[in-house]
Amino acid sequence: MTEKGFFQKIYVTTAMLTVGAALACASAGPVRAQTAGATKIEAAQTSQNAMVTFDIPAGALASALMKLGERTGLQVLYPTEVARNLRSGGATGSMTVDEALTRLLAGTGLTYRFSAADTVTVAVPGQSDNGARITLGTVSVEGRAAPAQADIGNLPPAYAGGQIARGGKVGMLGNRDFMDTPFSQTAYTAQVIEDQQARTIRDVVANDPAVRATWPASGYTDPLFIRGFEASNQDVAFGGLYGIAPTFSIGLGLAERVEILKGPSAMLNGFPPLGSVGGTAIDDQYRTYATSFAGLDYQGDRWRLSADLGYQLQNINAPHLVTNIATGVAVPSVPEASSNWFFPWGWADTEDFFGAGRAEFDLTPDVTFHVAAGAKRTNWGRLTYFPSVKNADGDLSATPSHLEYVYDTDTQEAGARAKIATGAIGHEMSLTATRLHRVQKSGNENIGGAITSNLYAPSSASHPGISDLETPKTADSEFVSLAFGDVLSVYSDRVQVVLGARLQSINARNFSASTGEITSEYDESALSPSVGLIYKPTTKVSFYGNYIEGLQQGAVVGDTYANAGTFLAPYISKQYEVGVKVDLGRLAGSLSLYQITKPSAAADNSNNLTSDGEQRNRGIELSVFGEPLEGLRLMGGLSLIEATLTATADGVNNGNSAPGVPNAQFNMGVEWDAPFAPGLSLSGRAIFTGEQHIDNANTQSLPAWARFDIGLRYRVDRKDLHPFTVRLNVDNLLDSNYWASNYYPGYISAGAPRTVRLSLSSDF
Repeated sequence: MTEKGFFQKIYVTTAMLTVGAALACASAGPVRAQTAGATKIEAAQTSQNAMVTFDIPAGALASALMKLGERTGLQVLYPTEVARNLRSGGATGSMTVDEALTRLLAGTGLTYRFSAADTVTVAVPGQSDNGARITLGTVSVEGRAAPAQADIGNLPPAYAGGQIARGGKVGMLGNRDFMDTPFSQTAYTAQVIEDQQARTIRDVVANDPAVRATWPASGYTDPLFIRGFEASNQDVAFGGLYGIAPTFSIGLGLAERVEILKGPSAMLNGFPPLGSVGGTAIDDQYRTYATSFAGLDYQGDRWRLSADLGYQLQNINAPHLVTNIATGVAVPSVPEASSNWFFPWGWADTEDFFGAGRAEFDLTPDVTFHVAAGAKRTNWGRLTYFPSVKNADGDLSATPSHLEYVYDTDTQEAGARAKIATGAIGHEMSLTATRLHRVQKSGNENIGGAITSNLYAPSSASHPGISDLETPKTADSEFVSLAFGDVLSVYSDRVQVVLGARLQSINARNFSASTGEITSEYDESALSPSVGLIYKPTTKVSFYGNYIEGLQQGAVVGDTYANAGTFLAPYISKQYEVGVKVDLGRLAGSLSLYQITKPSAAADNSNNLTSDGEQRNRGIELSVFGEPLEGLRLMGGLSLIEATLTATADGVNNGNSAPGVPNAQFNMGVEWDAPFAPGLSLSGRAIFTGEQHIDNANTQSLPAWARFDIGLRYRVDRKDLHPFTVRLNVDNLLDSNYWASNYYPGYISAGAPRTVRLSLSSDF
């Protein structure tokens, strides 16, 4: 993965029920090694102890040192071979030149010294720089760094250890530092993606105690639960635009970041539209996974442009889906993890074509306008079934179905960000307008009658015959929003207030597949407010609180209810959160307490489905990350949740635990650079998930489970070879068998068996 990848960021947000994910481009713009321009600091300020504000992102060490020279006017000298193929964790914030150099060189094995008042020499410890001195004249390159309010060219740098970024994109507010964000957010870097050989988002979120995947790893889709609520992977954003990223499984082949913003996010991100070739470790399963991406970035004096195209293909034979446990049946013991109780003739195919473009223009250094647009077509089909366990012996029954879908999406965004001051109050204002249009075409058929098998002794069944399905238009939705936000700051940014609101409207229509007539329609609007507060008594501590709302399209009432075919009003979720963030320089973390309430569908006494149901989740989250000791990195945390059904049909299940929400999750990863073998890094990770109920009545539950992963990375850097890295990762080292999660009341998925990944990569 290079510093300038085509798709440099994915962010995942919980709009209570949605994943907001953005694939945004961020390119490194032109820089000056030494310049007399506006960014140069006067000679008196280049003292080692002078305080300077830096914004140097993580990336190639040579580039980082050049940006330090640009910012300070210092000449930074080093032999070319010394910095070759080394990366820097970056330096952001107000600090001395000494502190900035220490951060830039952390983990590289290099040291520095001031060889003159305006000259810094970087070298290998104990190695004389005699003969290696480089004399630079004044070098000037046209262009300037992207301003703080920009998205393109403004990727927040990595924290110590390189696994977590110092900040991330906070919706319409843009990129913000970890300590300046009144929300819970974690940004996993390219280093994590590469070193863990992550293929999709689900592989990365295994590091986060507040997030978990709910479908089998051998399935065709990767829905997530964040803070106990579903985040559909169909509600993703590309370049800040919803509905453009791959529909069911989001590949990370060229992704730079995975950013997780926890809690409702309708004001920040808007109304979401929904609320490799080889075998696998599952018997009788074969998966084809192919991706292709192309990107173009341009950064000039005032203009920044990015354009990206992508193609993703996923074909799975005998996909492993969620399994239903019939009402009243005790949860059976889990079969062997590698077994497949799905018939080998099943399949699921997904093909995504997508693209997006973004442009930014700096009217002044403090005012930036931006526009973006994107489109996607998804072709999806499957011949599958959801087996139901009927008794304690594990007997199964299922009815196969054949589905074909086409999704067409186009989306647009326009807005502006500005930094101004009114007296002693600083403002970072944002104005954004968005539109998303989504058309669904679908056809489906049930295949014959029920088929039977057994969970522990799968039987065979002949391949059912299927028809060529037509895909008439069955749904058409348009989402439009207008949002305004302002970050007010006083006392040198020690106190910050985030205010914002988004007015959103949806026009949705469903159509009869046979006649084309409208079967249901609604036009609804809602206002989603948000407020956040930050207080930083020191630069190392940040107290925060927030109130924010989430918005989800109401459900379409099914045929079994008296009001079948109608739309329910949009669901409005609400979050209250307080917490504290601590940055100790090489180790950082956060502690948060929150409450989220989310409406849900419930039937009344007349068998009408309404949105009068409600679930309330209260939780505590602790996270920690960084490199407390040179060569020792930590990443993980603990999440405790009390999820309660506060309003259910006729109050029958009021007060029960919500299904699918474990009472505890613990994730902790450790990575160690072996001092006895330069280039060798060893890693380990422990994952624990507590007990979780699978039904509203709390009569069925899944036991707690734990998993252990290990990894090895060895980098070879020789003068006679291109540098290369060998990576070996083993998930579920002990090959444990366990029921991993509950997806929907009554539907559960099994954990993946021991999985081994081996890769070889080289730098050119």
